[in-house]
Amino acid sequence: MITHSVYFYLSDEPDAREKLIEGLEKMRPIESVASFRLATPAATTERPVIDNAYGVAAHCDFATIADHDAYQIHPLHVEFIDTCKHLWSDVKIFDSEF
Repeated sequence: MITHSVYFYLSDEPDAREKLIEGLEKMRPIESVASFRLATPAATTERPVIDNAYGVAAHCDFATIADHDAYQIHPLHVEFIDTCKHLWSDVKIFDSEF
């Protein structure tokens, strides 16, 4: 199983969070995605090791690396990047295998 975790740091665009979530939701039907979850920072106790400056996180699970790779080039994913990249100022991606 591969988990693709993407943390979006929002741009100054008005309503960036809502627009980004709307754009992310359009990728939900991608066939190679086994699980698709969106999240926002939790209201946990502040500690120096916690980065909660991001605005939205997307977590996608894939059964195989091939499924992950198919997702990366899927037209809905490519369209999401093209139409929504102005909504984030930075993005961090963590891919994990278990």
